[in-house]
Amino acid sequence: MASVYAVSIRTLWGANGPDPNRAYGELYSGGTTVDWPATLTSISLANGPPITDVRIFTTTFSGTEPTISITRALAQFQSAGTTGTWPAVSTGIFTASPASLTLTTAPPTSSVTSGTRSTDTGTSSLSPPTARPIASPDASTPGLATGAVVGIAIGCALVGLAIGLVAAFCFFQRDRQAQHGNSGGVERQALDSGGAYPTEKGAPSAAEDVQLSRFLLEATPDRDIVQETQAIGALIDQHVESYYHTHAVSVDASAVAPALAQLGFPLTTTTTASPDAYRAATLCLDPRTRQTGLRHVLTRVLLSSIDMKPPPAHGGPPSMLPAAISSFLRAMPASESDRFRDPQANTRALREWRTLSAFLLHPGRSQRTALPADEAAVAAQARELAASLHTFLRLFVHPQQQHQREHLQAVIEECARLGYVLLSHPSDWEFVLDAGVAANRAGGGVVVEAGLGKLQPGSPCAQRLLEPVVVSV
Repeated sequence: MASVYAVSIRTLWGANGPDPNRAYGELYSGGTTVDWPATLTSISLANGPPITDVRIFTTTFSGTEPTISITRALAQFQSAGTTGTWPAVSTGIFTASPASLTLTTAPPTSSVTSGTRSTDTGTSSLSPPTARPIASPDASTPGLATGAVVGIAIGCALVGLAIGLVAAFCFFQRDRQAQHGNSGGVERQALDSGGAYPTEKGAPSAAEDVQLSRFLLEATPDRDIVQETQAIGALIDQHVESYYHTHAVSVDASAVAPALAQLGFPLTTTTTASPDAYRAATLCLDPRTRQTGLRHVLTRVLLSSIDMKPPPAHGGPPSMLPAAISSFLRAMPASESDRFRDPQANTRALREWRTLSAFLLHPGRSQRTALPADEAAVAAQARELAASLHTFLRLFVHPQQQHQREHLQAVIEECARLGYVLLSHPSDWEFVLDAGVAANRAGGGVVVEAGLGKLQPGSPCAQRLLEPVVVSV
């Protein structure tokens, strides 16, 4: 297929004038610039033989010369692999006298990749066919094309946006560091001044707390805990009524009091709300108040064995809690030695440690149930606690009751199960073992069944869920 075209030769200036090596051809058809054919095979000139060894490189040329102001597709002529001279006379920077020529093309068998086309008979590096501004060959208007202006404007906008983002990031980063430094200074000032504990700057966020709470052990309902506490009180009452006599015992209270002191009773006290070791021994030695005294002693000792507080300095009963928990509680000092002396901070820290310890000790954490009691360990601990109690209770055991020790161990084990439930609970609980002001005004009283209070986070007072059973003596 042959087509008739016209070509204008454009020779660009070099250092010393027009440079023949910078001669480019611009193809015209019907007076309009067109792309060079991708399948060019030969050029037939009107005044010469056909040129069959042709290789044309097409380039999109942005004006860098003073006289070029638009983007044009200019082709450099090559023959036999070297740059040749276009077969037309060109003078000056632009020669606009078109030379008549005929281009012969082959059927398209090219593959297009990123704007480069290759054929079997010739190779042309062509820009993709795109719309271009058209100007006269003699046009020499200075300036940039509209597309170039838009591109430059967009590029400047993007660069400005990037600079703004970097500046904003640096500003906020510096501001955050300044705030962190100031908060650290405030904390150090609070510590140096001996004030209260600093605010919880390093505490986990609320989102982290919520996420962790999804895995911690679930709380046993309050109703179940209250019922279990009442059941233990009933078991102690049944045990005292069944296994201890009411005969007179020829022992002085001062000789019995040290045994109770070893179980956690103070030797002396300034309040009558809770009896000390001597008064408790007196109640147990008197046949008329023996059952009341024994119920109080067992209730106080057994519930103290599952208490989450450090044991008193004067001693206490063997613990019925897991060995890891009881060892830690024994290692804690009885009173703070730091200068803050903030009981709320200690309470919260102990609560967090308790719930996390119960979770980590649980053999099946995914079940999210209360920590199950280790039956073998609980049985061994119950025997130890029963032996400690026997040094005092042996004075009152009925001679015909041979199973008093076994029944006492069963009551202790039941109490230990309640301790495991409270250990796993996210809230703090406390047993009420004091008779209270009202009982004292009425002439004195002794608790025989413990009350139960639940401590809510942030509240200094416990919510009373179970009132203690007080017997006047």
